Amino acid sequence: MGLFDAKYCDICGNKLGILGNTKVEDGQLCKECGGKLSPYFRPRHQTLENVKKHLNYREQNQQALASFKPDKVYGNGKKIYVDTAGRRFAVSRSSDLLKNNADIISFDDVQKIARDIVEDRDEILKEGEDGKKIPYVPPRFEYEYSVYVKMSVANANIDSEISAELSEGDRADHKFRDSFKKYCAEAKEFVNAVKPGTIEEEEKTEGKPVTAAVRPEAPKPAAAQAKAETLTKYKKIIRCAKCGYTSNGPEIPKFCPDCGDAITLDDIDILEVKPKPAAAALFK
Repeated sequence: MGLFDAKYCDICGNKLGILGNTKVEDGQLCKECGGKLSPYFRPRHQTLENVKKHLNYREQNQQALASFKPDKVYGNGKKIYVDTAGRRFAVSRSSDLLKNNADIISFDDVQKIARDIVEDRDEILKEGEDGKKIPYVPPRFEYEYSVYVKMSVANANIDSEISAELSEGDRADHKFRDSFKKYCAEAKEFVNAVKPGTIEEEEKTEGKPVTAAVRPEAPKPAAAQAKAETLTKYKKIIRCAKCGYTSNGPEIPKFCPDCGDAITLDDIDILEVKPKPAAAALFK
């Protein structure tokens, strides 16, 4: 064939366009055929024979979606749709699973699964006398927390490693935020549905799996965890352990307004609010 001769899709035989074609080890797919592949299928190092098998699987998967009945949905951007009765799930950005032909994955195909919390931090700078940005002393940081579910899948039709960020587009800047606790709870529920007891066992042995961008955070003791969970239920007093600054909230600052030290659970005292007695009890 000459350099400018027409080229054709090795699957359907249609003429290849200038852009959007998919290359495989021993051929090329047109844009339409390439669009039928699973997002978890890596065609670059696949043969045409393997691609044909994969496309056959994709047709069967689309038929199976007709009976896929998700009763739970986890996540914000890329979501996990769970069919609890069928013990299977699909990961997709689109709510139209049939149109998107989202891959159905059986709980039994999941070999390993974990919740992963990633902490990113950037140092906050202030403007110095010469107009240049300088660090605070002590240093201050802005935080961002991402909550993932990561799993290894034994399925010949798709990539064995699947990752879904539940907090995509809604990452919290503090672990006290309701959004952070929500995605952690969703990840825990899904992981334990697929592999019962997985996260409880992790918490007993080595704490929550944390992949920190700067440094991993030590697992919280049970007492500290219980204290954090009650912060939204009771009044609180903030006392900076470094300089003695005191505030009754209601918001918990990231840093002490006086000395700039980071506010932690150790700086917060919880005040239990006793319920008011019933009116009838006042006259006894």
